[in-house]
Amino acid sequence: MLAAYADWYEIGTQNGYFAEVSQEDGIFAQDDWRINKRLTLNLGIRWDLLTWPYEAHNQMAAFNVQTGHVMIAGQNGISRSILNQDDGNFALRLGFAYDLSGDGRTSVRGGYGIFYFPDYGGISNQLGQQQPFGGGQTYYASAGYCTGFTGLANPGGTPGTPTTVHTLQMQQLPIMGSHRPLS
Repeated sequence: MLAAYADWYEIGTQNGYFAEVSQEDGIFAQDDWRINKRLTLNLGIRWDLLTWPYEAHNQMAAFNVQTGHVMIAGQNGISRSILNQDDGNFALRLGFAYDLSGDGRTSVRGGYGIFYFPDYGGISNQLGQQQPFGGGQTYYASAGYCTGFTGLANPGGTPGTPTTVHTLQMQQLPIMGSHRPLS
């Protein structure tokens, strides 16, 4: 049996209630064209509107490495989602069916398509856990907190007994100058 323990780990946290809002809409058109008795083509196009998530109370922030400033969602010309929206998500679809013998019993089929998928979890977690709206909590094994890869919590301790947790102090960063979204 393999067992190991982490000395410490940190998780990001958000201060208070975090209400993420996003939108996913799509329009799709497709048609089949019979080129001859043996070949049929399927052609289509899809447009997806996948908006970047924003927090209902603008509790998102990002550090602009170009200017050295913290950008706050919905302030100083920064969009509520902080990220630039892409409205050009057009995706082509192409398919075919070819009757090998011409009698309708054996065919070869294939298709190709482009698909879009948003990574909302990664973006909203990162932007929602930035200062001044979030921070991190660090859990130390030396303080009695330990979770092993064996799945046992607080090995050697009394089951159901709370453990001591050390929390990093969060400091509010100064907001300076004008802010513009990254291009």
